[in-house]
Amino acid sequence: MMRFFAGRTLGAICLLLFALGLTGRAPAQDAANQNQPVGDLSPFRTIAADTLAIVNTGNLTRAKARIKDLETNWDRAEAKLRPRDPERWLTIDKAIDAALVQLRAHKPEASASKAALQSLLASFDRSNQGATAAAGESASIETARLSVTDIIAAAEKLRAGASVLDVSFEPKDGKPAYAVRTYANGKVWDGLLDGISGAAIDQGTAMDESALDAEDKAELAALKRAKITLRQAVASAEKAGGGRALNAGLEQVRGRAIWEILIQDTTKPQQIHIDPITGKIL
Repeated sequence: MMRFFAGRTLGAICLLLFALGLTGRAPAQDAANQNQPVGDLSPFRTIAADTLAIVNTGNLTRAKARIKDLETNWDRAEAKLRPRDPERWLTIDKAIDAALVQLRAHKPEASASKAALQSLLASFDRSNQGATAAAGESASIETARLSVTDIIAAAEKLRAGASVLDVSFEPKDGKPAYAVRTYANGKVWDGLLDGISGAAIDQGTAMDESALDAEDKAELAALKRAKITLRQAVASAEKAGGGRALNAGLEQVRGRAIWEILIQDTTKPQQIHIDPITGKIL
């Protein structure tokens, strides 16, 4: 996800409430959350609603600052929320990105920002509808015959000479699939591979590296300097974590790009960070 401002009073209060919400839930509330596909999304929805209210006042600068709280908290909660329902998580993640793009545009427009935020709120609301659907409605990582390492190999074969930058388990139409990003000869390619056969599900999209945003450019620069490949990083993380990788790729963490691997084991998901130069687990 795309990654402005030191906290304002309103932001600080909401962050505090968010933290309290995570640590001080009543038992009944925890029980209710068990029936929500992704988890308790109310703190995130509250921030989105706050941002829309600010947009409606015409203060897009303040709205841009407020939505940063959503981005930060959403990213922190990824390891907990994403494994519960990767497909629904991805839908919300894309809606958050769309709202961020509008509010961070060189000349943001109130109407476009409002529309993106309304769509985001609708995504939050839809995510917890149908929570009583039968188990197995969405594809799970266990249904994918191919591991992240297998998918890396398939992507390298498909995109000859390319380096794999990112792989994430992202079901499509209820079937297991992996989103893949590769880089070669100044071009970044994003595509979707079948989680059972490894074949490309679509033609994907390619863009020149000059069109990437600042964060993606920093990650690409790190890839070019890396001595440890994503395949090697995944192998190390799975050995250390004792589970299967759910997604893996370069991420900016505290100002530096590292390999970040999300491991799904029998107890709970965990994120493992690996130095792309030394291969050391951080």
